[in-house]
Amino acid sequence: MTAAVNTNPGLASRLVNGILAIQPLANLAKHQARQMMIKRAERIGVPWTQEVETLQARDWKDDLAQVENPQLSYPDYYVTSFHAYETGNLSWQAAFEVEPAAYAVHAKIWQRAEEAQGDPMLRQSYHNILKSQIPHEPQDILDVGCSVGLSSFALQEIYPHTKITGLDLVRFVA
Repeated sequence: MTAAVNTNPGLASRLVNGILAIQPLANLAKHQARQMMIKRAERIGVPWTQEVETLQARDWKDDLAQVENPQLSYPDYYVTSFHAYETGNLSWQAAFEVEPAAYAVHAKIWQRAEEAQGDPMLRQSYHNILKSQIPHEPQDILDVGCSVGLSSFALQEIYPHTKITGLDLVRFVA
């Protein structure tokens, strides 16, 4: 069976893309979208502002020095504007906000759950499938593309005696 897919953007999409091509309007739209997400997170009980302030207050120089590799060339998508982050995902702000953002974005996945529990429930559903397929606790798990380690830490709770290593271009969690 063959299916035809229309990849031409409609008038509304072209109009929005045209407006967002104007940099000051794009910046305003990103700012407003980020503020809406922060307000939504705070409203459902995710302490976005408090978590970010706590992370910003910590001195990260020694941690960064342990994992930084000046020889590494990052892919363009890591260092170009993405979502609300002008410098891309390779920024402190993106790292500080990824956990509360995950809680906010995944909040409504399970309708009967408390909203702030959507992300842990999403991860748990993956881990339940994983655990059903692996009869014995593994000795080592490598979480590739772990970001700041949300799934790595969740895996550690499921497999407390397993060595979990998280690996990402931005961050290393062990």
